[in-house]
Amino acid sequence: MNKTYIENKQYLSVKELSQYMGISIHTIYLWIQLKKIPYYKIGKIVRFNLREIDAWLEHQHINPGL
Repeated sequence: MNKTYIENKQYLSVKELSQYMGISIHTIYLWIQLKKIPYYKIGKIVRFNLREIDAWLEHQHINPGL
Protein backbone atom coordinates (compact mmCIF):
# COMPACT_ATOMS: atom_id res chain seq x y z
CA MET A 1 0.00 0.00 0.00
CA ASN A 2 1.53 3.32 -1.00
CA LYS A 3 0.96 6.76 0.48
CA THR A 4 -0.89 8.07 -2.58
CA TYR A 5 -3.41 5.24 -2.28
CA ILE A 6 -3.97 6.08 1.39
CA GLU A 7 -4.27 9.83 0.76
CA ASN A 8 -7.01 9.18 -1.81
CA LYS A 9 -9.20 7.34 0.71
CA GLN A 10 -11.72 9.11 2.93
CA TYR A 11 -11.66 6.58 5.78
CA LEU A 12 -8.61 4.66 6.94
CA SER A 13 -8.18 1.43 8.87
CA VAL A 14 -5.83 1.22 11.85
CA LYS A 15 -3.16 -0.33 9.64
CA GLU A 16 -3.53 2.37 6.97
CA LEU A 17 -3.40 5.13 9.59
CA SER A 18 -0.30 3.56 11.08
CA GLN A 19 1.40 3.71 7.68
CA TYR A 20 0.12 7.23 6.98
CA MET A 21 1.39 8.63 10.28
CA GLY A 22 4.50 6.46 10.56
CA ILE A 23 3.61 5.19 14.03
CA SER A 24 2.89 1.74 15.41
CA ILE A 25 -0.50 0.07 15.39
CA HIS A 26 -0.10 -0.40 19.14
CA THR A 27 0.17 3.39 19.63
CA ILE A 28 -3.01 3.98 17.63
CA TYR A 29 -4.93 1.43 19.70
CA LEU A 30 -3.60 3.11 22.86
CA TRP A 31 -4.80 6.51 21.62
CA ILE A 32 -8.21 4.99 20.84
CA GLN A 33 -8.40 3.54 24.35
CA LEU A 34 -7.44 6.90 25.87
CA LYS A 35 -9.80 8.75 23.47
CA LYS A 36 -6.94 10.96 22.26
CA ILE A 37 -7.63 10.59 18.52
CA PRO A 38 -10.85 11.09 16.52
CA TYR A 39 -12.28 7.81 15.25
CA TYR A 40 -15.48 6.03 14.26
CA LYS A 41 -16.50 2.64 15.57
CA ILE A 42 -19.05 0.52 13.74
CA GLY A 43 -19.44 -2.70 15.68
CA LYS A 44 -15.87 -3.93 16.09
CA ILE A 45 -14.58 -1.99 13.08
CA VAL A 46 -12.60 1.20 13.72
CA ARG A 47 -12.12 3.80 10.98
CA PHE A 48 -10.52 7.23 10.82
CA ASN A 49 -11.63 10.13 8.64
CA LEU A 50 -8.47 11.36 6.92
CA ARG A 51 -9.54 15.04 6.96
CA GLU A 52 -10.31 14.86 10.69
CA ILE A 53 -6.95 13.20 11.36
CA ASP A 54 -5.10 15.91 9.43
CA ALA A 55 -6.98 18.64 11.36
CA TRP A 56 -6.29 16.84 14.65
CA LEU A 57 -2.58 16.64 13.77
CA GLU A 58 -2.49 20.39 13.11
CA HIS A 59 -3.82 21.00 16.63
CA GLN A 60 -1.10 18.76 18.12
CA HIS A 61 1.63 21.15 17.01
CA ILE A 62 3.78 22.48 19.84
CA ASN A 63 6.00 25.47 19.22
CA PRO A 64 8.76 25.30 21.84
CA GLY A 65 10.16 28.69 20.83
CA LEU A 66 7.17 30.65 22.10
